[in-house]
Amino acid sequence: MYESQRAYRFVQGKDWGFKKFIRRDFLLDEANGLLPDDKLTLFCEVSVVQDSVNISGQNTMNMVKVPDCRLADELGGLWEHSRFTDCSLCVAGQEFQAHKAILAVRSPVFIAMFEHEMEES
Repeated sequence: MYESQRAYRFVQGKDWGFKKFIRRDFLLDEANGLLPDDKLTLFCEVSVVQDSVNISGQNTMNMVKVPDCRLADELGGLWEHSRFTDCSLCVAGQEFQAHKAILAVRSPVFIAMFEHEMEES
């Protein structure tokens, strides 16, 4: 693993990386075990700095504004207004419109129902 405490400036349209980080033959050598099942797993940790950072002698302010997360409100709106529903649930004689994708990611029971074309699905 490579760790760095240095600050880097990323500019749109410019490439950045480690040209001599790892040799291709080392990566592809099965004895090193870096590609189990022909899959490469990358670990990337990113920190957002909101203080002043000195890069190459220049003092710059990183103005990173992270927007508020509205995902819960937006998903709630989809359900409340029955937008883009693709299935219905019958509970105690009452029918509710729902979204298969949302049900599936929240419940292994629904995943099994949808994957195996059960009568209930």
